[in-house]
Amino acid sequence: RAGTRLDVKASSHKKLATFMQHCEAEGLIALKKNSADPIVTKICRDHPELRDFKPWPKAATAEFAEPTDAAGGGGASGSRAPAARIEVELVWNVARLKAFIEALGSANSHLVKEDQCWTRQDCIEAVRSYVSTKDLWQKQNKKRVDPDDLLRGFLSKAPADQTAFSVDGLADAILAGLPVCHRVAIPRSGAAGGIRRTVRTGKPPSVQVRTDTRRGHSVTLIHGLEAYGVDMEAFAAHLQKALATSAAVEEASGSTQAGLMVQGFWNDACADWLTKIGIPSECVQNQAKKGQNQKKAKQASNIVKS
Repeated sequence: RAGTRLDVKASSHKKLATFMQHCEAEGLIALKKNSADPIVTKICRDHPELRDFKPWPKAATAEFAEPTDAAGGGGASGSRAPAARIEVELVWNVARLKAFIEALGSANSHLVKEDQCWTRQDCIEAVRSYVSTKDLWQKQNKKRVDPDDLLRGFLSKAPADQTAFSVDGLADAILAGLPVCHRVAIPRSGAAGGIRRTVRTGKPPSVQVRTDTRRGHSVTLIHGLEAYGVDMEAFAAHLQKALATSAAVEEASGSTQAGLMVQGFWNDACADWLTKIGIPSECVQNQAKKGQNQKKAKQASNIVKS
């Protein structure tokens, strides 16, 4: 199973050298001759056990959370805990474009959103469809658009002397006059499909990763994740699995801000984990204190690249 540790001391081999010698005897690897330490010189990938290896099914991997009693999940037992995954996308509130949306007609009904928000790609698609229907392309240049009176009513932020636009430029000019928001989809038990979707005003909030000490112990703190409405306890559990170290929720008290606390200096690993679960990279702020940065892992001296 992915994420499972192999404890050689708890096996019948007891020592790493004995275990490596057993693997060599099975024909899985080759070790350096006459070496005091076990040094792997070759991995025998043509060995039947390696050649016939098949990945574990998804339900047996670390990405698949332990079963819970929540309804609507998957897995062998028919339910599963929410995964640590966030989907964040920049959107714009298009309530002001009601006349434009109505003019698109029933052929573009998929652009009528329940939350009244469009992504940039949605806006580009709507503009291209409208321009083609109304034949607003320039006669000499089919890549340029001459906006009609309806479109010009939404171009308050565009230069007054600009008369022609590309489709992308026209969409950007329209979006410039609309309120910017961000749409967040997070796992939540009980929500439709196990996913809760919300729209919040403004750009996605930033998440700070910094190093500090607590009672003399080195820790890494993650603040701002709660602004996305996630289950902090569940995300702490996933982070603990991802880094193989202790992680917990630190409650707000006095001058201390609520967030996740990880044992040790793991600022780089935490920042990387945040981007992997869906936090936009530009929103992750790595603010490690001087002298408290995560140390780079060194390659073991007994490992030789083949």
